[in-house]
Amino acid sequence: MMLVAIAFFLVGSVLGWGVRVWILIPAALLALIGAWVPVLFGNSGLGTPFLRGTLFLVAVQSGYVFGLISCAILSSKPSNDRVGNIVPFRPRSTL
Repeated sequence: MMLVAIAFFLVGSVLGWGVRVWILIPAALLALIGAWVPVLFGNSGLGTPFLRGTLFLVAVQSGYVFGLISCAILSSKPSNDRVGNIVPFRPRSTL
């Protein structure tokens, strides 16, 4: 279950790089379908899919936020790239 949650987090972070927020609706539906598949095969009760669905939804959305933040950080310019901040090399005077 944790591997699937990590996969949904990574999918959300990739979606956060270049896709608008509306992509979270189909991604959330896929996360909910992924949580309810074991119920169809009779492997668990009804309480477990609600917890899995919540975990998968939180993983997708937090991955999306992480992708947005990392994209914003990596695309920002560093503040020390101005020419005025660069000090030219001056050799020491030997006295």
